[in-house]
Amino acid sequence: MGTGGGPASLRRYHRALVLRVLARHTGIGRAELARQLGLSAMAAGRIVRELESAGLARECEQSPVPATRGRPATGLELRADGAYVVGVVISAFAPEVHVLDLHGQSVASRPLELSDITDGPVAVVQACRAARRLVDDAQLPKSRLARSEEHTSELQSQFRI
Repeated sequence: MGTGGGPASLRRYHRALVLRVLARHTGIGRAELARQLGLSAMAAGRIVRELESAGLARECEQSPVPATRGRPATGLELRADGAYVVGVVISAFAPEVHVLDLHGQSVASRPLELSDITDGPVAVVQACRAARRLVDDAQLPKSRLARSEEHTSELQSQFRI
């Protein structure tokens, strides 16, 4: 499994698995989600509640399933506005910066103007500044930006951005 660590690490690993399944199978029911991941219904339900509480997932119509008795099951899906990620293309031909939603759709983009593509540190600083401006201009909630504090601190100290 490669989780390393204790229960908190395992929980993060299971959350990541649930997010991956929801990204691939919009409308999947809780029972099927638990079955696919080999989790108990209780564990899957707890993870789904955490993701709903964090604004990353929500209930939706369930994908077509054979008719059963009782109340129709609800499905699950990722919320497009649940999180955003910034992507930067640094190339000699068409450098650009994008913000993607949780469904992988571009919600904002612009060309990236680099003064010298052969100077890596300068290009990184310019890309980071352009990404920050794009996020500000798009008026996206910064609390919804996916980021790694470890890498952010490292970039800020190394490139003084």
